[in-house]
Amino acid sequence: MRKVIRSIGLFAFDTFSAVMLALGVILLFLPIILHLSLGADNDAYIEIGEWGGSQPNILGYLGLEWMFRIDFLLWPALLIIVGLGLRWLLWVFFARRSVV
Repeated sequence: MRKVIRSIGLFAFDTFSAVMLALGVILLFLPIILHLSLGADNDAYIEIGEWGGSQPNILGYLGLEWMFRIDFLLWPALLIIVGLGLRWLLWVFFARRSVV
């Protein structure tokens, strides 16, 4: 029974680290994909900002502007580092023990 619970815990830990890595990679490439799909078309950015209705327009514009700043790279880097750290912990503490 302990082995089953440990396996479920390891699976959850592994899944969580994979989700963190995937979110980090998606957030890393999101501005690039948005820029390639929209280009320098200001009307497209305005239309995306207007999807939220009349009140949150400013939030839409600020969100798009914030996405292209250099400090946006902090969040994907943090998620990727946490995901890789969790993978490393899995490998160090559990993979080596199961091989022996």
